[in-house]
Amino acid sequence: MKLKNKSILIIEDYSVMRSAIKEMLYSLNAMDIVECRNAEEALVLLRKNPFDIVLCDYNLDPGKNGQHILEEIRHHKLLRFDAVFIMVTVEHDLSMVLSAMENKPDEYLTKPFTAQQLLLRLQRNAARKEFLASVEREIARENFSQAIQNCDKMLKYNTKNMHLQLLKLRAELAIRVNDYGTAKAIYEKILQQRDLLWAKQGLGKIYFFQEDYLRAADIFQELIEQQPMLMEAYDWLAKTLGKMGDHQEAVDILGTALALSPHAILRQKSLARLAERNGNLEVAEKAYQQTIKLADIRCTKHLQTMQAWPKFSIKTMPKWRR
Repeated sequence: MKLKNKSILIIEDYSVMRSAIKEMLYSLNAMDIVECRNAEEALVLLRKNPFDIVLCDYNLDPGKNGQHILEEIRHHKLLRFDAVFIMVTVEHDLSMVLSAMENKPDEYLTKPFTAQQLLLRLQRNAARKEFLASVEREIARENFSQAIQNCDKMLKYNTKNMHLQLLKLRAELAIRVNDYGTAKAIYEKILQQRDLLWAKQGLGKIYFFQEDYLRAADIFQELIEQQPMLMEAYDWLAKTLGKMGDHQEAVDILGTALALSPHAILRQKSLARLAERNGNLEVAEKAYQQTIKLADIRCTKHLQTMQAWPKFSIKTMPKWRR
C-alpha cells in the first residue's frame, strides 16, 4: 500500500503520541496528514474532508471517546466505504476492549506499535477493501440487488484468499433481502467444512427469522459457551428467549452481557425495555439511567431517542406496576 497519495487523519489527545504517529507515517512516505485532539475537532474535519485513513485513539479526554466517534461517523456516513478506520489504544480493561470491538473498526491496534506493524494493518485492510469495492460500493448505495450480482460474479473466480470473506458477505446480503434459504445454504456448507463462529451465528439468525426459536437458542447458547466474548450472541439469545416467552432469562442474559461490556447503549436500552415489561422495575430504572448517561455523549440519533422518552422512576410508576 502506498501512503503517498492517501489522506490521513490522526485523532489523539496526547501531543507526544500524535507526533510519534505522524513521524511513523512520514517514514512510510505519507504526505497528506492532518491531526486533531478530540472528537469535536475530528467531526468538523471529517465533515469537510473525505479521508482515506483514520487513526483514532480510544481514550480522548474530555468528552467523546473513539467508540463514540466511530458511532457518529457511521450514523452520519462521514467516511467512504473504502476508507480504513483503525482504533488505537493502550486500554487493556476488558469492558473497554469489548466496547471498542463491538463497533467493529477495521482494525484494533494496541500501543506501543511500530511503523511496520501499522503499515501491515493498513495494507491488509486496503487490499480487502479494494477487492470488495464493487460490492461494498453498492451496499453503501443500498443497491443490494446489484451488490448480490457483483458478489456472485466474484465468487465464480478462483479467489482463495477472499473466498470465505465473499461467502460471508453474500450470506449477509441474502439476509438483507430476506432470502433466508440462500443464506442458510451458505452457512451450512461452510460449517460442514469448518466450525467458524460467524457462520454458526449466521445460521442461528436464520433459524430466528424462520421462527425456529428452539434451534436458534441452542446455537446462540453454544456460541456463548464456546466464545464468552462474542457479545452479539448474547443479544440474539435474549431476542430469541423473548420470542419464546422466557423474559426473565432474557433479562439475565442481557445483564450478563452488560457486566462484560457496559458501554453498549442499544443493549442497555433493550435491557431497560425488557425489564420494564417483565416488571423488574429496579433493573429497568438502572438500565434507563445508564442509557441516558451514555446517550449524553453519543450521536444525535440516540440523543433524540432519549429526549423522546418519559422520565422513568420507580417512585413515579403507578402502584399496580410496582
